[in-house]
Amino acid sequence: PAAAGAAEDPRWQLLVDVLADLGAWGDRVGCTLAAEAGRASPDDRVRLRGALPEGSLACHVVTGALVVHGHDPVAAIGRLSGYVGHVHATDAIRGAFKGRGRAVILGTGEVDLPNVLAALEENGYRGWIGLEPVDGMGVQPELAAAIASVGALCHRAGVRRPPMLRDVTAPGRGAAARVPGPARPRASWRAPRTGRRAAS
Repeated sequence: PAAAGAAEDPRWQLLVDVLADLGAWGDRVGCTLAAEAGRASPDDRVRLRGALPEGSLACHVVTGALVVHGHDPVAAIGRLSGYVGHVHATDAIRGAFKGRGRAVILGTGEVDLPNVLAALEENGYRGWIGLEPVDGMGVQPELAAAIASVGALCHRAGVRRPPMLRDVTAPGRGAAARVPGPARPRASWRAPRTGRRAAS
């Protein structure tokens, strides 16, 4: 429930209780639960986080979904500063109604990717950026181009040094690029700030 009076709704308390339990379990096993911001607004995610114990929940930012549901990804990153656990860089064109739209190849839609990357840099994000193919017939070229584009855009957006990229462009798989962070060994699934896995 997202309405102002949702705190009195038993469903809200059930949601908080379940997420608190999951957060406590994650704390024991070294895993942080990440809830998607896309269909749900950034404000809803901030409100939910405020109802949970510190560190129980991170946010998985999906840029294309934010656009389709009427939210600005750049503003969302600022609103969720310090709370972003993973970024899924997708692109989309919004439809006639909120929540309606279609996914398009990264860089061809309404997501302002250069400013998204700049906002991540400004807010200290040092995690992975996930990429997802749209063209089912050209997965490898599309992902290879997206990785190259993210690297070039990071440079133009003022990111201090080129990103470390992980190429996982085998057919049927996504790809991920790490935003530059401290030069120290990391397992690929670990979130950069807490050393925890982000589960969404």
